[in-house]
Order: sequence, then structure tokens, then C-alpha cells
Amino acid sequence: MERPEYVAKRSAWAIIRFWRILVFWIAVPAILYFGVDLLELGISPLIAPIAWLALMLIIFICRVIKIKCHRVEFYRNKVVEKWGVFDIEKKSNVFTAVLAVKVDQKFWGRIFGYGEVKVDMVGPWDVDLTRIKKPKKLQNYLDKRIAYVKGMHQFLPNH
Repeated sequence: MERPEYVAKRSAWAIIRFWRILVFWIAVPAILYFGVDLLELGISPLIAPIAWLALMLIIFICRVIKIKCHRVEFYRNKVVEKWGVFDIEKKSNVFTAVLAVKVDQKFWGRIFGYGEVKVDMVGPWDVDLTRIKKPKKLQNYLDKRIAYVKGMHQFLPNH
């Protein structure tokens, strides 16, 4: 069985956003604690915020598992994308020559080591990878695959 030359995986850090933390992990529990009078019902005021935080934690864990089960494998002659937790889906395409590689890392992506990688390839299928771990490392791998065609200057204007 052929082993991939490079495997790109998604980063779990990418799902953490400042506004999500502010709203879902701080504001809503505070509103539930201070804004809802559960003592009239004989319920401790800590129950609602704790239940909310437990629900958010379950959702967060499910999203991390989903992200961790996504991978893109680069072989010498094909690109295979696999995703899914219980039902594994797979998409394979021919890995033709790479024309260009673009890496986009926002502020938090630079801090936590994830980014977006866009690969322009010969043929109809381009690769757009979001929330990828170590995008510079993937860019270095793909830069080695860039097509340097003899006589390419004929296609470039003013050369």
C-alpha cells in the first residue's frame, strides 16, 4: 500500500473564536445565573449555567472530533480527501502539476499555527484547504511540486 508523501490535517484551534467564548461561555451563563430567578421554583441558581456549560462542552468536543477526522493526503500522483467520524467519505483526484500556492494566516492563525491554503493546479480541480495545521509546512511541500515548464515565458505578457 502506497504511503502519502504529505498529510494535511485540520487544527482544532480554528474553532475557537473570541466572540464565541464571550457569548456562549461567559455571557449566557452569567445571564442564566443572574437574570433567571430559579429560587422561586426551588431550583439552585447554579443549575442553569452549569447545564448550559455542559451542553456547550459537549458541542465543543463533537466539533473537535469532527475536525480531527478530516485529512487530506497528498500522494505522488493523486490527492485524497477523507472525512467523517462514523461514515467515512473519501474523494480522490489526480494530483497534476501545481501552478501556485497561497497561504493565508489571520492573527489567531499565526498564534495557534493554522491557516488557509489555496493550491492552483493544472486541470479543473483546485485544492482549497481551510483551518489547516502548519500551513507553511504544507506550502513548502507544494512548492516542490510547482511546475516549471520550459518556455513558460511564451505565455506571460511582456516577456
